[in-house]
Amino acid sequence: MLTLLYFFPSIIAFSRHHRRRTAINHLNAIFGWSVIGWIAAFIWALTSPGKGLAMAATAAPESTGDVPEHFAAQLLTDIVERDLTTRSL
Repeated sequence: MLTLLYFFPSIIAFSRHHRRRTAINHLNAIFGWSVIGWIAAFIWALTSPGKGLAMAATAAPESTGDVPEHFAAQLLTDIVERDLTTRSL
């Protein structure tokens, strides 16, 4: 019974399919004997299992309609050509 209580944070992490479950298990196994190590592993196991700190990539936003895409592309092309001609002088 005490062994189950000792590894309770690891059990939670593996049952929730936490993406850092092996690290939680190592923390629990090595530092679980200290109260601070066990509490840290327990809290970490309760954090969101599938999400990290980075945000998921989303698709590029649609045009706002203020400037048509072909106009913006032509404007950018003109600026680059002008920059290239002024540098060559």
